[in-house]
Amino acid sequence: MLINNVYQSVFDLANKDQTGGFLSASRYNRYAVFAQDDILNELQQLLDYNQRTISLLSDILKVANVEVSDDGYAKLPSDYFLFADANSLFYDGVKFQEYPCDFIGRSERGERLRSKIVTPELDYPIITEDFTGLLVEPKEVSRIKLTYIYQPVNPEWVGTDTVPPVFDEGASTDFALSNKFKNILTYKILKYFGIEIREPFLLSATTDNLINDFSGKQAN
Repeated sequence: MLINNVYQSVFDLANKDQTGGFLSASRYNRYAVFAQDDILNELQQLLDYNQRTISLLSDILKVANVEVSDDGYAKLPSDYFLFADANSLFYDGVKFQEYPCDFIGRSERGERLRSKIVTPELDYPIITEDFTGLLVEPKEVSRIKLTYIYQPVNPEWVGTDTVPPVFDEGASTDFALSNKFKNILTYKILKYFGIEIREPFLLSATTDNLINDFSGKQAN
């Protein structure tokens, strides 16, 4: 399981840094949650950078047809975590037509609503995320096809009560992320522990680099 592979990497590098002892499972688990959420937020920010990110996120993406309430807010699934993509669904009397939604910031929303050229239309809708949820405009849009990152279960490393503790696979919960993210997770958790990182392969372990490497492998 990735949760244990990362644990062992962190443990080995912690000892190499001469911190000694055993890793606190409770601290490791807390930092594992932080690291996974960090990566998911970074991937969401890079979605417009290239659709390669969609492939990396495929294990934790869901698609749902979502109703839009009269006040313009999408009725989000209970496991919604982060926005990935959306199309408005409009029934033209024969079939549903799909129109890509522009996902924009709140400041740009004001500009679009005031514009006489790029004002939101049924075939040119916009979505803004605020503290209430996803606001869909124009108000005539009543349904969207939403692609989203679902809220993953918190990863948890569980060990036996022995000294040293032995990994208990049956009681543990793995990362939602795939093995491709091992080095990035290791790097982030080490940083949370305050452990100095010297290994070049970890210093280059970033979400941007992973996307670029993944692109190169797909092209070959």
